[in-house]
Amino acid sequence: MTTKAALVTGASRGIGRAVAWRLARDGYAVAVNARSEAPLRALESELAEAGLRALSVPGDASCSAQVRAMVASALAAFGRLDVLVNCAGIFQKRSLLELDEESWRQMIDAHLTSAFLCCREVAPHMIAAKRGAIINIGSSAARGGTSGAHYAAAKGGVLSLTKALAKELAPFGVRVNAVIPAKIETDMLRPTLSEAESVRRAIPLGRWGQPAEVAEVVAFLASDAAGFVVGASVEVTGGY
Repeated sequence: MTTKAALVTGASRGIGRAVAWRLARDGYAVAVNARSEAPLRALESELAEAGLRALSVPGDASCSAQVRAMVASALAAFGRLDVLVNCAGIFQKRSLLELDEESWRQMIDAHLTSAFLCCREVAPHMIAAKRGAIINIGSSAARGGTSGAHYAAAKGGVLSLTKALAKELAPFGVRVNAVIPAKIETDMLRPTLSEAESVRRAIPLGRWGQPAEVAEVVAFLASDAAGFVVGASVEVTGGY
């Protein structure tokens, strides 16, 4: 019998992949989502080989029909969803004058629309259960205005969405929080060797963060130990 289950979007690499592993080790049955099916199947197999329960639910998290299908698949397999981690996203650094409308919409959809759609689809099931935890992955760019207007705006929207849903869903026992990473060494953000040292010097802790360190905070926010934590945005930045 499944005692607790989670859905993690953007789980094929980086922070999302680390979160999937961390929650699985905590005893969650984990539905892992991304647009690319092959790395998801590989992750599902790796988790199974470790004796952990996982289900790959590939799809575009910014498409309502596909979100509906992947949530339905997770519920059919596990019978419940206790935790949602919205980690889907893309990164594309461009200046304002380089931005076109398509790039703007792609960024907003990848980060903000996907989080909204997944929250909207999962929330009724959590409300019915009178408990649940939603963790949205933000970025320090939302507060610092770095990495391009489209990326900063998308991540800023994620933080505002978190605050609004935290107030709306808390009366039903559903906790919504955000994690704000910065300078995490992932495939999406990994710099060239020529940039790595200058970036490292800008981090007060003196090193890059690792996806597993973000996953630890996500696991805490998903747990009963964070039962009174609502609407928080927890920084994992090394002081950046």
